[in-house]
Amino acid sequence: MFNQYHQQIVTQLKREAALGLVIEDAITQLHQQGFSIIASMRVLRAVYGVSLKEAKDYVSNHPAWESLTTATKPLHEELIANVSGL
Repeated sequence: MFNQYHQQIVTQLKREAALGLVIEDAITQLHQQGFSIIASMRVLRAVYGVSLKEAKDYVSNHPAWESLTTATKPLHEELIANVSGL
C-alpha cells in the first residue's frame, strides 16, 4: 500500500502521535512534504486509525488544502449529483 518513503513517514508520525502530535499538525506536515490529498488520507488512516470518511473530512477541511478543495468543489458536487442519478 505504501512505498518505502511513505512507510517511513507513517512510522515517524506514529512516534510523534504517541507523543501528542494532533491530526491537524500531521496534515500540515504531510502537505508541506508534498503529499497529495489521497496520500494524506491514507497516512492519517494508518497513523490515527480514523475511518475513510473521517480522514477525508479532516484533510479536505484543513486550511492547507483550502484552495484546492474550494476550486474543485463545483466539480465534486456535479460528480455526486451524476452518480446519485444512476
